[in-house]
Amino acid sequence: MFFNLGTFSALPFDSYSLPDLDNPLSSKIHNFLTYLIQSRPHGTAIHIMREDSSNRYLFTRYLVDDKSESTMSYVEFLRYIREQITK
Repeated sequence: MFFNLGTFSALPFDSYSLPDLDNPLSSKIHNFLTYLIQSRPHGTAIHIMREDSSNRYLFTRYLVDDKSESTMSYVEFLRYIREQITK
């Protein structure tokens, strides 16, 4: 369990921080996010939103599936994220 909530509906619609729980999944996700934030020259803001959030458009309007030889497609990026979290 990552958010330490009993149901999906208990998850806030929008959040800017993750709970720091004492379990392996929480540690892996926090380590991965720390790596991403530290590898960016100007830092990165974390914005967590439920799929049914009224602000979902903020995320989806910037998605572009424009894979080139040197970049990942959106689907490849999601696979990469999943692989990094499950390591």
